[in-house]
Amino acid sequence: MNVITIPELFSMMSGGTGGMSPSFQKSTGITGSIKKNLETNGLMSLGQMIAIPIVFRMARKVLAKPLINPTNRMLKTAGLDVKL
Repeated sequence: MNVITIPELFSMMSGGTGGMSPSFQKSTGITGSIKKNLETNGLMSLGQMIAIPIVFRMARKVLAKPLINPTNRMLKTAGLDVKL
């Protein structure tokens, strides 16, 4: 399993080796690790990027009248001018 931490990524962007062992750099390297990660998780990530905003929009429309509007009125009477 190839694990690259955030400090290693920043180190590699600044031209360093990122603290990775030479055997890791020769065997897969960062490109191989990114490719493997995209093969494993790419489809799920793409689906989430599309589905989550759609679900939130739909939920907001469904909950607008029964939940959000009374909540906004209650917050307004409490002195908070916040719109959910």
